[in-house]
Amino acid sequence: MKQNKTLLLVGANSFLGIETVLVFLEKGYNVIGTYNNKKDKLDELHRSLPDQSKLTIHQLDVRSSSSVISLVDDIFATNKITTVVYASGLMTARNSIESFDDNKIEDLMSVNFFGFLYLIRALAKYKSKSSLESIVAISSEAGTTGGNMIAPYAASKAALNAFIKGVSRELGTYQIRVNAVSPHIISTPDNPGNDHSIKLISLKRSGKPIEVANTILWLCSKSASYINGCIIPITGGR
Repeated sequence: MKQNKTLLLVGANSFLGIETVLVFLEKGYNVIGTYNNKKDKLDELHRSLPDQSKLTIHQLDVRSSSSVISLVDDIFATNKITTVVYASGLMTARNSIESFDDNKIEDLMSVNFFGFLYLIRALAKYKSKSSLESIVAISSEAGTTGGNMIAPYAASKAALNAFIKGVSRELGTYQIRVNAVSPHIISTPDNPGNDHSIKLISLKRSGKPIEVANTILWLCSKSASYINGCIIPITGGR
């Protein structure tokens, strides 16, 4: 069934972001997508749409709390947002802990954790008078397992997971559900995975962006109306 709902997707220019935009557009959502530095994939998708009004694009640096507040206020002034997805994320190459300088650690925490915290804080101003129903963040299994030689990245995702569990209890009293998906190896052109890692997965393959996007869509649907404060693993049975 087609829906007259609006999605705010933060970090929409990533491969997972674009796939998520597509599945929500197919369900009839209006989509507001944000990017930071690059918007090539978003622009290409926008040009391909029969109805280009279904997708609007905004620049946003999630590391700036004032920018997040300004965008949320502007959007809520003219739109009824029902759904929010936080797809902004910063990955890192595997390296020893002494190789992570202060700037790299701060960037990981700022994008992977603080950006989402800023977003939730900005949205919470509207919790008692908005149409907001569901918020989903893209986390990582590293936030649960600790990863291997990516400890600062894993810590940023662990912080995200803990925050989601805590804030979901607060916003749940306003009938706003907050959850996350937690992928393991998802094959994209810039991250195809490797044979050794795939051998550890019982399904013997990496995941696909569409499988993450469909899980997000389900979490935002009425079918998941009693799911709140959960971190949903998407691992293929690792």
